[in-house]
Amino acid sequence: MNLAAMIEGHASAATALLYGDEVVTYGQLRERTASLRGRLAALGVGVGDRVAIVSGNDPSFAVAYLAILGAGAVAVPLNPASPPPELTRELTAVGAEVIVVGPGGLDAVGSIDRPSVGIRQVLAATAAGDGNDGAALVPRDTDDLAVLMFTAGTAGFPKAAKLTHGNLLANLDQIQRHPGRAIEARDVCLGVLPLFHIFGLNVVLGLAVHYGASVALVERFEPAATLALMGR
Repeated sequence: MNLAAMIEGHASAATALLYGDEVVTYGQLRERTASLRGRLAALGVGVGDRVAIVSGNDPSFAVAYLAILGAGAVAVPLNPASPPPELTRELTAVGAEVIVVGPGGLDAVGSIDRPSVGIRQVLAATAAGDGNDGAALVPRDTDDLAVLMFTAGTAGFPKAAKLTHGNLLANLDQIQRHPGRAIEARDVCLGVLPLFHIFGLNVVLGLAVHYGASVALVERFEPAATLALMGR
């Protein structure tokens, strides 16, 4: 098994992500994810390697997250609004050597002294794909590490909590079994919570794509614009 396989099997023409005027179908999401997975594999990224994601709430984040897991690596979502010293500390703490960056994270990554941190490659998580033929999903076990998620740091510096493929899948199953929380493929979820937070990552994005629903991604909450989006 591999958590990234949760986007497989949904109708190719069904809507996976909405972002502004952009619509990404499940077929496109699978294609773009496989393409980035192939780029990661070509860099030598494999089982257990830590790969950071520095991106806002846009399709690039979803592609990066699924590609990293699919390559057998460990995803490390980071807050793109964090100051360079904080990003440097977190990248060093997890031993990340590769960063996948979305449009919302370009400025943050550009301010990091990458050689001193040990970052050997920064990849752009282009939402449109790049023609790479991709790579096959790497099989993982339920006890294998999937995500390192930094805590809020209420008792000192934030620490990277370990979450396995089984942890995340169990959480999705728990939510779906709740009669007031279960979703269907026809549902549209509002992705306004930050994806570098576990609620936004798993309860919103993960739950929706696992069950074939759609996610309307919002870069930042602005009341009038968000209400207009919900109306559309």
